[in-house]
Amino acid sequence: MTHVTQLLNAGAETTDKTIGSIVRHLIQHPDQFQAVRQDRSLVVNAISETLRLTPPSQMNGRVTSEEVDIAGGTVPAGAFVMLLIQSANRDARRFANPDSFDIFRTDLDHSKSFTGSADHFAFGGGRHYCLGAMLAKAEMEIALNLLFDRFPNMRFADGFVPVDTGLKMRAPAELQIVL
Repeated sequence: MTHVTQLLNAGAETTDKTIGSIVRHLIQHPDQFQAVRQDRSLVVNAISETLRLTPPSQMNGRVTSEEVDIAGGTVPAGAFVMLLIQSANRDARRFANPDSFDIFRTDLDHSKSFTGSADHFAFGGGRHYCLGAMLAKAEMEIALNLLFDRFPNMRFADGFVPVDTGLKMRAPAELQIVL
């Protein structure tokens, strides 16, 4: 029961923050928003690109199980390390224009974004890979398609500028949208 409760809580917070971030990114990029409205297969691209650019969980802590040599230094076994997910997802050695939102980017395999071999780290990796990734995908696809069907002309309220808040969990604090 504890595991189910944890999964429901973790999945709810990350999914709703990601949906808010997707809507924000698409409104800020009207050409991409139009493309998604016209071709709903691009909803998955919008989700995976948002997970790469602005993942809801910004960092995770881990304890090393063995000594690790990295970047000319050594991290001893048993050391606590902080993994900065958003930083890894914006690595310029891996992604062209890493700070830009682009659902058409060719250096992100959207078909793998909800698997253990994803190009981004929003769902973790290895034995710590999020077991709710496919559920999150389904929830977001359904929610976004319903939202875009019902409100195809969303825009920000006049003068509104979205601001992300949060250290570990990060997303727009609010979205003032004219439907």
